[in-house]
Formats: sequence, structure tokens, C-alpha cells
Amino acid sequence: MHELAIRNKPTRATVNGLQQALRFLRSSRIFRLRVRPLIDDLLQLFTIPCLLCGQSQRQAASICIDCTRDLPWLPKGCPKCAIPWPLHQKTPCNASDLAFDECRAAFAYEFPIQALIVSFKDFEQLHLGRALSLCLAQGPLRSESKPDRLIPVPSHRRRLRERGFNPAELIAKDLSRQLAIPLSNQLIQKLTATAPQKYRSRAARLNHQINPFVLKQTLRGEHIAVVDDVVTSMATAHQVSQVLRSGGAQRISIWSIARALPSVARS
Repeated sequence: MHELAIRNKPTRATVNGLQQALRFLRSSRIFRLRVRPLIDDLLQLFTIPCLLCGQSQRQAASICIDCTRDLPWLPKGCPKCAIPWPLHQKTPCNASDLAFDECRAAFAYEFPIQALIVSFKDFEQLHLGRALSLCLAQGPLRSESKPDRLIPVPSHRRRLRERGFNPAELIAKDLSRQLAIPLSNQLIQKLTATAPQKYRSRAARLNHQINPFVLKQTLRGEHIAVVDDVVTSMATAHQVSQVLRSGGAQRISIWSIARALPSVARS
């Protein structure tokens, strides 16, 4: 009997397929009222290992309840930069100098979120990106007003060739499905290749004079949510928001999986 149970245990691909079908149909009113409860009950029949501790679980994000509770969720903070209020006093964000209106992030960029994001981006563990995107959608974005469209921070074509995918675009696609928000992944292009932000100082990022991003069409009066994996100095978010603002965007939100807290704030 034990061997039979092991053979019939559903694979992660099977559960992921059911979850994708659930996300695709989520915006339908009939689905919400009649079909979704049935699919939710069906998903409860399957268990897969938690991404962090390995114990069997049935959570949509593939992270068990105990591990989800222990993640470094970002507490309420400055609506402009997302730094928690007790830490914000040590590191003012100069809100008036930033081209966007608000920033929302699910986690502080620390263990184990940092390790999960690195595995997602640098080792092609794409299922980790889907899990973190779901945490973002069901966490801080659950009560947010919906923008007119999502725009991922673009990668330069050289970086895209090296990595094979744009992490921000994959996150944006997941959020688009989860939240039923249109995705526009070709409106902004990165013309100039820049060194990865993690290798540059905060001053170098903020003082970068040439904006490498260009906008391909106007966005008159729209509310745009810019999607990225990690927000650090906010230089990239600011540069993307500058071109969106010049193209007519009325309101710009930054949505990110994680927020890197300044070293001064951690001391």
C-alpha cells in the first residue's frame, strides 16, 4: 500500500498545471462562484514538498504555513520607498526626488528570500519565481487598487541572451494572471547595457546620468505598475518611472518581490 501511494503521488508539474488553470480562470464571475470552490477542493487532495522545509503541504505557493509565517515579511513603512517606519528615520528616502508615487514589496531581501531569488535568477529555478510572485499577489498587493497595466523592468538584449529570460517579466506574467491585470512587456526597452546593480555602490547607481530606458508609446493618464524582483537603491525604479512620466503616465507604482534594506537601517 505504501509503494502504491508513492507511485500515485502527483508530481509538482501536475499540481502546477492545476494551479495555472486556476489562475487563468480566476477573473470569471461564474468561475469565482461555482467552479473555483470545486478546484480548490481538488487541490486540497494533493500534497507536495514545501520549498523550504520539505514537509508535505497543500499551499498554492508551495511553501507550508509554518515556513510562510517565518518568512521576512516587510512590515508597514513609507509608502514611497517601502522601508519600515522604525528604520525609515535613519534613512530618509528623499521622496520628492523620486519619479514614482509608491512602492510595494512583500519581503525584506534577506535569508531565505535572498537565496530563493538568486536561485530563481541565476540558476533558472523558475518555480521559485512563481512561488514568490504568488506570495506578493496574495500579500501586500491583495488590497491595492488595480493599475491599468503591468510593465516589467526590461533587460538589455545582451543580458537576455546570457540569462535566457527576464526575471521581472516572468514575475509580471504571474502577477498578471493572479490579479487579472493586462501586461505590456514591450513598451519599454533598455538600449544601454549597464553593470549589474549589485556590483555598484548606492552613490554610483543614483548618480548615473544617462537613462538607459526608452518608451515606445504614450501612456496618457494611465496608472502603471512597474514590476521588478528586488528594489535596492531605487535608481532603476526611478529611471523607468522617468520615461513613463514623460510618456504621460499619471500614477506609477513599483511592485517588487523584495526590498533591500540599507545597511545603515540594519545597524
